Amino acid sequence: MTKMNTDKTFSAAQISKMFRVESSKQTLLNAEEKGIIPTAQRIQRGKTAYRAWSLEQLPLIGKAIGYLAPIERPTVLSVFSLKGGTGKSSLAFQVARTYALHGSKVLMIGLDAQESITQTLRKTTPREESANINHITEPNGIYHFLTDKEKAIELESLIQKTDLATLNYIAEGIELSVLDNWLNQQTRKEYTLKEKLVRPLLKRFSFDLIIFDCNPAWNSVVTSALAASDALISPLGADINSLKAARIFTDLLADFQDDMNHTFDTFFIVPTMLEANKLSQSVQARYRLDYDTLCTITSIRRAVAVQESNLNGTSLMEYAPDSPAYDDFVGVMKEISAAINVAQMAKVSKVNKKKSKPSAAAAEL
Repeated sequence: MTKMNTDKTFSAAQISKMFRVESSKQTLLNAEEKGIIPTAQRIQRGKTAYRAWSLEQLPLIGKAIGYLAPIERPTVLSVFSLKGGTGKSSLAFQVARTYALHGSKVLMIGLDAQESITQTLRKTTPREESANINHITEPNGIYHFLTDKEKAIELESLIQKTDLATLNYIAEGIELSVLDNWLNQQTRKEYTLKEKLVRPLLKRFSFDLIIFDCNPAWNSVVTSALAASDALISPLGADINSLKAARIFTDLLADFQDDMNHTFDTFFIVPTMLEANKLSQSVQARYRLDYDTLCTITSIRRAVAVQESNLNGTSLMEYAPDSPAYDDFVGVMKEISAAINVAQMAKVSKVNKKKSKPSAAAAEL
């Protein structure tokens, strides 16, 4: 299995595997020659030199020849499951980083006081910003931004950098544990994140994709995140306890959509933690039977490579691009990407029809 380079350079063979470039390695070299992708540096190895691309160049390569279509309209995506241990935060991180490596401008927002996604993303923070542990200060989070009127915290101060220019995040903190209480005291609490956070972020920073990694406990914060979201991904573990929780989750989700009059443009259930045993396979089959078109065609199997890539703060495509786990993930990502783009095209078509429809006065003339 191909493992991550410590110097963060990538050969033509690795790039081809990462972005699933079809045909031969020559396809990639031709793209470089024509200026379709950035020029690689030449690294000497003995008497020969080989091409190597830097981490900073990967988003440009992904945008040009990757397997994910670009996001044409800003999209807000929630990753949410009512049960822990389904690989929710892991999936959210992989989705965020993979889109960022394909050139989309991504913002990851964690909503769990245990800081699951933030701990992973902090490993991607540029070294010069985290070199001295004695001078590390906790960054502002959404709780401070929404509630601290005296300090008037700037939106810019929330956004943290990573080692990819296309990937940013807003850090979680223990304060999120009391954000739910604050929200419950607000009017229009369900729309707080949409109106006071998401809209300003999209307007001022032009993110292509904002991803909420939701707390597995359904509360007012999660409700507000879902109400702000165009798309929802729900990872469901291929085990009996996750199957039981899934029935409760789908009932609650149906009630939420009815009460809020909110329909997700894209909604996928992703079977995760799949194992080769009979029980796990049976649970997967049950998901496909019960949820039919909502269930992704591809399931994500339990794999050490997934855990290792998260521990290293890298995507599977960087860490293990020829692993079976990455094959699973590519399948899921292609399904999600295609559905998001279809939904966006439908929205554009609907808006254009409204614009072109003549008014009643014009129709009479």
